[in-house]
Amino acid sequence: MSSFERDGVYASIPYRVLPDGSIMAMTPGGLAKFRNIDQFMASANGSSNQAHAQTSFDLLRIANDQAPTVPAKSTDYYSILKQTIKNTEQDSAQLRALIYERARFNFKRDLLFGHSSLGLTDLIQHVKDFELAVARIEANSTGINHQPIDYQTKSAPEEKRPSTSVEPVARQDSASSPSKNAVQVLPPRPPAPYVKPAQIQRMTKSEHDLRLDELVPQVRFANQLIGILALAIVFIGTVIVAGLLWHSPRVATQIETAKNLPKPTAAKVTKLPYPLPTSYGIYVLNDNKLAELKPLRINVPDPRVALSAEIKQPTTTIISDNKPAFILFRRDLVNSAPQKLTIRVIARMERETAIVGGKAQATPVEGIWRIRNISRDYRVSPVPGQREMVIARPVDDQPLAAGRYALVLNRIGYDFTIKGPVKSPAFCLEQFQTANGLIYNQCRAP
Repeated sequence: MSSFERDGVYASIPYRVLPDGSIMAMTPGGLAKFRNIDQFMASANGSSNQAHAQTSFDLLRIANDQAPTVPAKSTDYYSILKQTIKNTEQDSAQLRALIYERARFNFKRDLLFGHSSLGLTDLIQHVKDFELAVARIEANSTGINHQPIDYQTKSAPEEKRPSTSVEPVARQDSASSPSKNAVQVLPPRPPAPYVKPAQIQRMTKSEHDLRLDELVPQVRFANQLIGILALAIVFIGTVIVAGLLWHSPRVATQIETAKNLPKPTAAKVTKLPYPLPTSYGIYVLNDNKLAELKPLRINVPDPRVALSAEIKQPTTTIISDNKPAFILFRRDLVNSAPQKLTIRVIARMERETAIVGGKAQATPVEGIWRIRNISRDYRVSPVPGQREMVIARPVDDQPLAAGRYALVLNRIGYDFTIKGPVKSPAFCLEQFQTANGLIYNQCRAP
């Protein structure tokens, strides 16, 4: 508890004036609170002087009846105090001290709490006038035993707030209080026991701390991994440099040896006995010259089928060599070259015979051909130095008869004709119309 801050001392009892007009005093029995100055003085002087303390001395109101809330700048406190002492019909030092303290109380109460708009200069002037009046009265009081007055005077009263050390005591209502003059004694508050502060421990961790705790192992692992990679790079670099330095004499020796070796001669390119194509396609060698073959518009049927559909376009490639060779220049031949090729005979439709009026009537047919199942095999060989080329030659080395043929590759026929008079009946077909349908036969004579 802090020390008691007093406004003055009366009858050796320190007291303090509160804003509500009550008195807080440090009595021998402890800190006490009085409802007013009369109760405080009666308690301090005993019951003998209580009758004299019943009179209220409001000096400021007596001095300025016209405006009691605003004191005059100059007041004749000497005349007021003198008249008050005279009215008591007693002039003793104890009575005068009582009147002085009573006047000081009213003066402080009115100045501190009733006249807050009064300037500081006016407050000081009122205090000086009052104290001068008290000193004058005491100086003129001859032949009377003076009792020392123990009081404290403040030249410039200031507004004060209730001390935090004094425990506030609620004002009891007159109906509930057994006596209006009851004094409330406040027992001194026992000092709080000293407790040694315990060591502060962090009980919980914030979300940020938890994230940091989770991040620390990851960062540590990443640093270890980086360190291991750095050591591995240094080790590998050291091995490479050492290997280069160790092999450098050998490399120099090998370079010198290579310089002394004779330069290899360029490989001789074998000249082929036939020309090679420069663009992709299917070619036939005719008198050691290349002629490109054009594909037919229909697919070549299976060899088990006797005849194909009609072919109405004439041949476009005519050769004179009866032992032709074929050069295939295709990109897909690098990995899927055929083992053999076949040549199919293309026969011309010579005539058509129908029964008209019970008699056979033959009609010539022009510009129609059909692929027959008559074929010759050709073996396939690679072209030296050309991965995308193959050459096909006849297996039996027999010449081909004059007529029209088709070189078959993946069911596509490439048309060509060997020039000369067609004498083989395989190149001639006749058509007979019967009640059961059409019948095709090979011509008896071309």
